[in-house]
Amino acid sequence: MKLRDLSQLYFLRREIQEDEQRLRRLEQEVYSAGAMRYSGMPGKATKSGSAIETAAIELVQLRDAIAEKRLQCIREEKQLQQYINGIRDSETRVIFTLRFREGLSWEQIAARLGAGHTADRVKKVCYRYLGRR
Repeated sequence: MKLRDLSQLYFLRREIQEDEQRLRRLEQEVYSAGAMRYSGMPGKATKSGSAIETAAIELVQLRDAIAEKRLQCIREEKQLQQYINGIRDSETRVIFTLRFREGLSWEQIAARLGAGHTADRVKKVCYRYLGRR
């Protein structure tokens, strides 16, 4: 596994967070716009329907995309865990778990490990292991 593959879970989780924020904003827009403007009377229709219908479709599509990314996240977590389980050295396993599963910074990992570990040292352990692969 390469660094890019190991980092995939981190970026996938960030993407999900951004999509969820976008979903919340869109929900607020749709629900507040719908509650304030909907009169029950036919409104101005666009080629693809009303603005509320268009936004509702976008909401459904975004929810589906988030659900798919969550499933992909589960698959990535499984694959990553299998890789980490295959690392013989326990210190290296812990470093990989903290970095790639939990998404901690090198400084946070060093603090967690304590006892003379520095950010530089844990980073070197990681990159040396990857260089041997």
